[in-house]
Amino acid sequence: RKLLEPYRDRVVNVSASIEEEQAIIQIVDQGDGFDASTLPDPTDPEHIFLPSGRGILLARAFLDEVTYSPKGNVVTMAKYRESTAEF
Repeated sequence: RKLLEPYRDRVVNVSASIEEEQAIIQIVDQGDGFDASTLPDPTDPEHIFLPSGRGILLARAFLDEVTYSPKGNVVTMAKYRESTAEF
């Protein structure tokens, strides 16, 4: 698809803010977006071999926050520093 219109001319913007206590990453694309809540559960044995949904599963597993714009073409991800307090 990367050679076909309109996909070949689309731009994906990635921005990141990395500070001592948190990292915020935002990805914006020019596509139509999607509703992430409608993706099949990739951990369900019936869906294990489907080609979609695994990236969202991994993002939700390893990041502290994953949010989508209402249109679904902007994803904002956050990872917060763990407490370093001594016990």
